Amino acid sequence: MKKCSKCGVDKSLAEFWFDRRKNRPNPMCKSCAAENRQRWKAANRDRMKVKNREWQLANPERVKEAAARWKARNPGMAAQRSREWRLNNLERHRETCRRNDQRLKNLCYEAYGGHRCACCGETEQMFLTIDHMNNDGAEHRRQVVGLKRGGGKKIYSWLIANNFPSGFQILCMNCNWGKARNGGVCPHKASEGSTIIENPPQKAE
Repeated sequence: MKKCSKCGVDKSLAEFWFDRRKNRPNPMCKSCAAENRQRWKAANRDRMKVKNREWQLANPERVKEAAARWKARNPGMAAQRSREWRLNNLERHRETCRRNDQRLKNLCYEAYGGHRCACCGETEQMFLTIDHMNNDGAEHRRQVVGLKRGGGKKIYSWLIANNFPSGFQILCMNCNWGKARNGGVCPHKASEGSTIIENPPQKAE
């Protein structure tokens, strides 16, 4: 038996953590030690967040292994918690998605010549879009997204995963729509007697 230094109750040695460094049981019982830890964490919440984040950044593989073990012990719990967090933090979730989408978009645009229309030179980012130079955008979106229209993030992710293949360029919506309505040639280029828009130089490796 051993008396806890905090609560003063005599308890069996099994109720005390064993301190290997000092080669003896801790003076405080497990229950009291747990209460002390909880109080300390509550009083040092910000400090704990910083220290935990530093440790996670320094030990990415151990973090992945721990996450995998937790998911194996708690099947479905991670997805449930993720859904609950999104429902309780909709605006933060949306802002995170917007930032991530913009990051992927910027990577693709820089790889295909920057935020500038390859035809008319338009630089307003809200007017720009990824263009399939071979006019096969609908088929490509069916393959990547499963839909004829749209794509956005999935198309950007596909371009990045495939190391920015040739056959794509940046056009403004005017040139993109004009190209679609004019048999695959932007009216700007058709008026100049050209039938193609040359692929802009890609970002150097």
